[in-house]
Amino acid sequence: MTTFKFTLAGVYLSLAMTPALAEEARTFDIPAQPLSSAVNSLSQQSGLHVFYADSAVQGRESAAVNGTYTPKQALSQMLSGSGVQAVSTADDTVALKATAPAFIKTAAEASEGETLPKVTVEADAVNQAYDPDWERDTRNPSYNRSHSTSATKTDAAIMDTPVSVQVVPKKIIDDQQAYDVKEALKNVSGVQLSTSSVDYVNFVIRGFEANASTYKNGFRQDSFAEETSNLERIEVLKGPAAMLYGRIEPGGLVNLQTAKPLSERHYSLQQQFGSYDFYRTVLDATGPITDDKSLLYRLNFAYRNNDSFRDLSFRERIFLAPSFTWNISDRTQVNLLLEYQNDDFRGDYGFGVENGKNRPVNLPISRSLSDPAAFDQQESQRIFADWSHTFNDDWKITHRFMAGFTDYEQYDIFTNPTDAGNPVYTRGLWGVHQDRDIYATNLDLTGHFNTWGAKHSVLLGFDYYRFDQKAPGYCCSLENHPLGTINGNNPVYGAVSRDAMLAFTSQNQNFFYDSLQDWKGVYFQDQITLWDKLHILGGGRYDWASFSTGYSGTSQAEASADLNRNINDKEKFSPRVGLLYRPWAWLSVYGNYTESLGSNNSNLSVGALPLAPQTAEQFEAGFKTELFNKRLTTSVAYFHIDKQNIQAFDIANSTDNRRVFRNIGEANSQGLEIDLSGQLTDNWNIIASYAYTDTEITKDTSCGAFAGPGGTCSQPGIGNTGNRLPNAALHSGSVWTTYEFDKVFGQDWLSGLSLGTGVFVVGQRQGDFENTFQLPGYVRWDASAAYKWDIGKSRLTAQLNIRNLLDKRYFSGADTIDAYQRGYGNIPGEPITFMGLVKLEY
Repeated sequence: MTTFKFTLAGVYLSLAMTPALAEEARTFDIPAQPLSSAVNSLSQQSGLHVFYADSAVQGRESAAVNGTYTPKQALSQMLSGSGVQAVSTADDTVALKATAPAFIKTAAEASEGETLPKVTVEADAVNQAYDPDWERDTRNPSYNRSHSTSATKTDAAIMDTPVSVQVVPKKIIDDQQAYDVKEALKNVSGVQLSTSSVDYVNFVIRGFEANASTYKNGFRQDSFAEETSNLERIEVLKGPAAMLYGRIEPGGLVNLQTAKPLSERHYSLQQQFGSYDFYRTVLDATGPITDDKSLLYRLNFAYRNNDSFRDLSFRERIFLAPSFTWNISDRTQVNLLLEYQNDDFRGDYGFGVENGKNRPVNLPISRSLSDPAAFDQQESQRIFADWSHTFNDDWKITHRFMAGFTDYEQYDIFTNPTDAGNPVYTRGLWGVHQDRDIYATNLDLTGHFNTWGAKHSVLLGFDYYRFDQKAPGYCCSLENHPLGTINGNNPVYGAVSRDAMLAFTSQNQNFFYDSLQDWKGVYFQDQITLWDKLHILGGGRYDWASFSTGYSGTSQAEASADLNRNINDKEKFSPRVGLLYRPWAWLSVYGNYTESLGSNNSNLSVGALPLAPQTAEQFEAGFKTELFNKRLTTSVAYFHIDKQNIQAFDIANSTDNRRVFRNIGEANSQGLEIDLSGQLTDNWNIIASYAYTDTEITKDTSCGAFAGPGGTCSQPGIGNTGNRLPNAALHSGSVWTTYEFDKVFGQDWLSGLSLGTGVFVVGQRQGDFENTFQLPGYVRWDASAAYKWDIGKSRLTAQLNIRNLLDKRYFSGADTIDAYQRGYGNIPGEPITFMGLVKLEY
């Protein structure tokens, strides 16, 4: 028996059917036409009865339906590109809801050679249909994402995966105008920017330094500042991820995923402008190259030029990234991405500090003690390629390759501490030229099969990674160089020309560095599903890792010879197991245990013996929810991580030409993380996080254990035991929300307006392993406003973001400007900054 339901005063178009009718396939022939008449035709041909209000379908066109479909499949085809979405309810009723923006083209317009964003028809309220193309479309307006590739490499549903993984989609990046990765990651619990300058990007995840564990499309990168213009999303996989990615720090990894070409044409041009002469131009163009849409392209371009509220600091960037997709057949696909990035900038190292104090002197926040002669230049080229072949509905093979080449010149000027009351600082120079080459590849075989009622999703893989770096340079004497001194109260710049500085460093090179990382691994994974509620994850990886370093004070040839003597080979098996139970569609409860091989076990001990590798293990438990018809997801996780075999510089047994180390350290991090993202209503997006991260150095048996070469400690034999890890706040959190207006009091004069605001909080952190000084906590408040106009087939967006509306510090001690805060995502005392945007889409 067929029943009918009319809902929400005509906003929804609904039809109900029995399960048998919904699954019965038949032949339909309904041409493209006004949506109302197409729905009537579907009703007549299928025996379904349809109720709708004129306002729900007025002005909308259907797509043609020609072939054998079930009624639900026919309805999905009909609605494609109409701006109407099907939503199932628990009583087997399919409701149709107008959701797509008006600027998206109708099906009739799309018939001229364009395909519209996909519209998903949900099979039922428990198992919502998943459209991977729309999930990864950069125009998807939701903050919520239901699947992740970083956690399992199999594009698994996050609700069915017993690990903690968070996703920051393109929509959030755009709403916050996050033009660099660190701005986007402030939305994720337990992730903070580490001590880094403007050139390097390094994160602290769950209390542990990530040591440049930033990945792109699953490949480890070289830690330089990444462009966001061609990103589709950022995923953060929490905890040791060695099982899938090799040697890595135990806190987790950041994986940047680039946007792929689309089969429909889409063009976007935006111009950003902001405080301190900030200008950024971004182009995004995509679509088919051939008429049959077997060959697709995407072109991303960005140009950025900005100064800073800090004197002398600037950045100029050129970024170009063409990409191509070749659908050789419905089973075989090839993807190619090329990236070119060139950055010219000046690092900010010129802070003045008094002897015996860990805080800068009280100078204006804009004051820099560097010099116009200092500069940094980075040029990198990368290639990402992959191909995949689907043998049948169950088995697929994927091969990926990445190569990256970076040329980096770094000439930075810094100051030495001065005596109290003395404003004159001596200056030092760091000058180095680095060449970095990366080669990486992996081969994955995925499959699905059933055994005795258990559903298996398996992964078998192999990967290889090679990182080669050479770095000759000059460091760091404060004497016998042409820089001279500088008065902090009355600085005079330009004491030396850039040419003179380069000539001096070239003639006085005093260090040569050579390093080589080379590792390969095999891994397996099985995701088992029982009774559609119990999910078991099991897997492991075996690594063959080699890491060698060479150092010389006289020549690069000697450094390379030293590298060949210092080869450190290690092997290790790293397991991962997890269990998840999903008693209801909206709730998952999970736990996992995993181990990892550390990313820094490269040095030698006394007698040139290899050090034991750094290792870690994690226990994690938590739960996840999907609320409001799966529009809002939450995640709560408790974790406990132990890291062993941390190396320390062995001062007593080292010489000028031979540096040796010891395994003496252990550390622990445990805490609670809460993440929330998605839609509270169709117009209201939100992302929020909170992290409680309790870290401790649990073993440190010698002086300088965590301080590195030349470090000291006050308690020999105990060292820093009991201290907190640096840069890991005990409390941190964030909330960002936007509301897009439709109608207000029945009027549509606010339609197109959206408002957003967010607060970001970080507690006090330790500044070093000895805990001798603290970085202040802060609260930062941002806001945004945007308005969108539909102009024919195009959309024009104007947007304004304001940062640092509130910027309040909480710390004890001297209340001078804390310049150590630079590079941590916020600078106390930083002025309010404005960021405007004009964007045209077609």
